[in-house]
Amino acid sequence: MGEKWPIGPRAVLTYGGDRRRLDPYLAAGRDVGLEPIPTSPESDWEASELDGLVLTGGAGLHPARCGQPGQPETGEPDRARDEMEAAFLKRGLESDLPVLSNYRGRQLFPVEHGSRLIRHCQRQPRTDGKGETMPPVSVLPDTKWSSVLGTGEHPVN
Repeated sequence: MGEKWPIGPRAVLTYGGDRRRLDPYLAAGRDVGLEPIPTSPESDWEASELDGLVLTGGAGLHPARCGQPGQPETGEPDRARDEMEAAFLKRGLESDLPVLSNYRGRQLFPVEHGSRLIRHCQRQPRTDGKGETMPPVSVLPDTKWSSVLGTGEHPVN
């Protein structure tokens, strides 16, 4: 096991729905010396002093937040959790806190910074016959991504 923090930094762990799904995150946080603070939209706890933020997995973002209609493949969204996590993310970034994100957080971060998210992609057959892959990402000109990748289509895993 890795080295532990001398003093347990407090990290808010966001979640929605079934709290039992949070248990692995809590255990992992404690294993590395964190004091995990579970927070859901129903929590009455306010994070006045944070040392970090963990955005856990779960149902995808509400389609309206992504500028898209709902789709049955994406499951039931949680607007209250979207709002809570967006507020924590904004505050965390403004305070220069470390942010660790899982599936939902990886959706929330770009959406909150002006990117468009396609909530459900149909997998496409790979031309090399090794299974399926996601459709390519289209990078538009004059965007931050275009300065890194260049414009046009780019393959993803």
